[in-house]
Amino acid sequence: MKYFVDPNSDDNTLWDIKGYEQNVEDLKEVLGTSYTFFKKGLHDYSLKIEIYESSRKNLKEVVAKLVFYDPYEKSFQTLLCENTKVINMNYDASKYLFANSQKLVEDEGYGEILIGEVRFENKLLNLELELVSKTKIYIAAERLVMQK
Repeated sequence: MKYFVDPNSDDNTLWDIKGYEQNVEDLKEVLGTSYTFFKKGLHDYSLKIEIYESSRKNLKEVVAKLVFYDPYEKSFQTLLCENTKVINMNYDASKYLFANSQKLVEDEGYGEILIGEVRFENKLLNLELELVSKTKIYIAAERLVMQK
């Protein structure tokens, strides 16, 4: 997935906020209940992931449950990636370091989100997260639903 980075950035580190916001606005209908959540952006949230099998209309499906912690509002938001088709994660404990130092990331979950984006391709919502620890997570699912 191509991240929304500012084309004027020499090293692709400046975030293209307007591009991200326009993308989320374009996806408003397919995002449904998760639209408002993605509109805020995911930078600095911490993350916990749970993957399980669920029955929906007598069919088995994989659900990825993502619990995001907002350090500013000190609140939790839960996103369900329903009927998940792809989950990729490149976690490697030996590389669990901050992006700009050799210091180990020491927090609960998998670290803080550096970049988080959502796109709609091939009839699936694609969520890609890059964490401060360099861990990358990719999830493709039919629905992204905020849990109440």
